Amino acid sequence: LLSDDEIYQACETRFDALNGVPIKLEPSEGDAADFLFAQLEKHMDAITQTAFDGRLFGYAVAEFVADVDDQNRIGCGWFGLKPMQWFEPKPDGTLRYFPDNGRSSMDGLPVDQDSKFCLIRCKATWERPHGEALLSRLYWPWYFRTHGWQFWAKFLERFGSPILVGNTADSTEAMRDALLAAHGAAVIGVGENDKVQAIGAGRGNSSAFEAFESALLRRIQKVVLGQ
Repeated sequence: LLSDDEIYQACETRFDALNGVPIKLEPSEGDAADFLFAQLEKHMDAITQTAFDGRLFGYAVAEFVADVDDQNRIGCGWFGLKPMQWFEPKPDGTLRYFPDNGRSSMDGLPVDQDSKFCLIRCKATWERPHGEALLSRLYWPWYFRTHGWQFWAKFLERFGSPILVGNTADSTEAMRDALLAAHGAAVIGVGENDKVQAIGAGRGNSSAFEAFESALLRRIQKVVLGQ
C-alpha cells in the first residue's frame, strides 16, 4: 500500500506532524528526569517510527539494547525496528519470535518484553491480538486506484491517437496497409474514390477518470489525515 504515491505522501505528512510534537516528561526536574530525557532524545526518531508503524500495521516490534555509561547507569545504546514478520503477538499479551533461520517450533520462541523487546499494538483485543491496522482501511482505495490508472493507460494507448477508418472501392488490404503506415508517417495518400476519416475518443471521456481519481484521493486523505 505504501508504494502508492498518495498513500505514502499522506503517511509522511502525518508522521512529520507527529515527529514535530515536543517531548514532555512529568515530573520534568531532577537527575532521573534529565537522564531519561537524554536517553529518549538519542532514539526519539526510532521510537516515534515504531509507534507510527504500530498504528499503520496494527503492531510493531523494536529491539532495545542496553548500555552502561561511565557512572554505571543503565541506558539505551540502540533502539530500532525489527521485521514484524519475525514476531506474533498472542491474546494473553505475550510475544512469540520466529527467527528467519528456522530455529523455532511452530509456536515460536517466547521473548522478553521487559528489557529486550518493545511491542506496540493499536487497539488490540483478545480476538484481535495483532491490533488494528490503519492501512487495512485503504486496501480497496489502493486497489481501485491502481487498476484505474492501468485502465486509463490502456485507454490512452488505444484512443490517445485517432483511429483511421478508410473507405475504398478497390483493395481493402491495400487501404489497410496504407492506414497502418499512416500511423507512423502521419501522412496518407488516397485516390479520388477513397475516403479516410479520423475517429477520436473525445475530450469528455477524461472527466469520468478525473472524478474517479479525485474521489479516491479524498478517501485516502480522510483515512490517514482525518480530513
